[in-house]
Amino acid sequence: MDGRGAFVFAALSVALGGCGIGEIPPKSFTEEVQIEFYDAEGVLEEVHYRFSGDVWRAASLESKTLRLRSEDPSLPFEVVASCGPSYHYPEGQVLFLRATAGEVQNLRLPCSLPHPYKGQVSTPIAVSFPSILGGVPLASDDAFTFDGSSGGQVAPGGTQVAYLGLPPGPQKASLLVYRGYGSGATLLGGKVFDLVVEEGRGVTANLSDHDTVETRTWIVALPEGAYGTVDVLYFKDGMRRYFAATPSYATIQGTEAGRYAVFPGHGGVYLGRLNVHLSYLRSGSLCAQECSSQVLLLEDTRGLDWAPGLPSAWGPGQLQVSPDGRTWELRHPGAQGYEVHVRGLLYRGTEALPLAFWTTSSLTLPELPSSLGVRYAASGEVFFSILAVKKGGLDALGAALAFQETSLSGLSFTSATLSGAQFVLGVGGSL
Repeated sequence: MDGRGAFVFAALSVALGGCGIGEIPPKSFTEEVQIEFYDAEGVLEEVHYRFSGDVWRAASLESKTLRLRSEDPSLPFEVVASCGPSYHYPEGQVLFLRATAGEVQNLRLPCSLPHPYKGQVSTPIAVSFPSILGGVPLASDDAFTFDGSSGGQVAPGGTQVAYLGLPPGPQKASLLVYRGYGSGATLLGGKVFDLVVEEGRGVTANLSDHDTVETRTWIVALPEGAYGTVDVLYFKDGMRRYFAATPSYATIQGTEAGRYAVFPGHGGVYLGRLNVHLSYLRSGSLCAQECSSQVLLLEDTRGLDWAPGLPSAWGPGQLQVSPDGRTWELRHPGAQGYEVHVRGLLYRGTEALPLAFWTTSSLTLPELPSSLGVRYAASGEVFFSILAVKKGGLDALGAALAFQETSLSGLSFTSATLSGAQFVLGVGGSL
C-alpha cells in the first residue's frame, strides 16, 4: 500500500434525525450503517447526510462516527464531509459517499492521515544479541529489522542501538533477524516484546530470550511486463503500528517466491501485501496520454503459505465521464465499489479543492450543502485516479487503518487502480 494507505482508523456513535435515520423510534430496523471519519490531525469541519434526494441535514457526531439506520436496505443515502488543511492535503478536501445500507455496514473514510513527524517519539532500542541464534552462529553482516526499514547490522554477542518512531505509551513491538536480502533472505529468529515509549527513555530487547519463529512461503506469478513489490506485515493487539513478517519488501518480476516469519506463541494477524504495476494503458480520451495501471492486494494469510492471484485491471469501455464532470459511468467488471480522487472539478473561491468520493455504482455528483462554500468548475482540466474494489467491498478500504485484530482478521481485499487520467470540462471523456 502507498503512504496514504500505509494505510492507518473504535468509537461510539450517535443517532441522527431525519427520514430513515435518527433517534431510535419504537420500531425495528433492517439495516444499520456506521461511518467513521479517520482524522489523525483533527481537521474534520462539518458533515451532512441525506437519503435519496432528500434535503441535506447537518450531522452531529460522537468520536467522529455517525450511525445511519434504515428500514429499506436498498434506499441510497449520501454523506458529505469537509476536511481542513492537513499534511497530506494542504488545501483540505471534500469527501462524498453514495451507497445503500445493503452495500456498506462499517466504513472508514480518511479525512486526514497521520502526520509523519508529529505524535511520534524517536525511541532508541538497544538490541542485545547472543552469539548463536536458533542454532545458527550469527555474523556481523546479518541484519535485524522492526518494520522492514528501521534496524541495522547484527553485533554477535554484543548490542546494537536502532531508532524507531513510535507513539508514546505502553505497547508491543517485534523484530526479526535475517541473513541476505529480498526474496532470498533467510530468517534466523525474532522476538515480540513489550515496551513503554516516553521522551528521553530507551528500550532494551534481549534476543538471548528469543521467541520461536517458524517460516511460511509466499509465491507470486506476474504477467510479462509487470513488476511489483510483496511483503507480509505483522500486527497483534497492543501494537500501535505494523511490524515486519518479511525482512523487507521484495521487488518481483515474473514468478518469484520467498518466506515470511510467524510467531506461533503470540497469535496476531499476518497481512500479505502485493502491489503490482502493469503495462501502461493508452485508451480513449481519458488515457490518451497513457495512464498508470496497478493492482493491490491486502490479505490475511492466517499464518499459512500464501499464493495470491491478480485481479483484472482497467480496460477500454469501462469508464465514461460527462462533459460537466459530474456524471460518472463506472463499468469495471465485478467491481464492488469505487474510490475516486479528483482535482480541478471542485473549487472554494479561486482555489481548487481536492474531492474524494466513494460509490458502489455509477452516479451523478449532487449539489453540495451551501455551508461548505464550494462550487463545481465550468471550465478547465480535471485530473483523477480511480480505484475499483474487486474483493472485500468498500468496508475493507479502511480496515488497514483500524489497528485492531478483529478488523484485520479474515481481511481479503483486492483492487485495480487507474491513475494519471484527465479530461477537459465541457468535453468529458471515455476510456
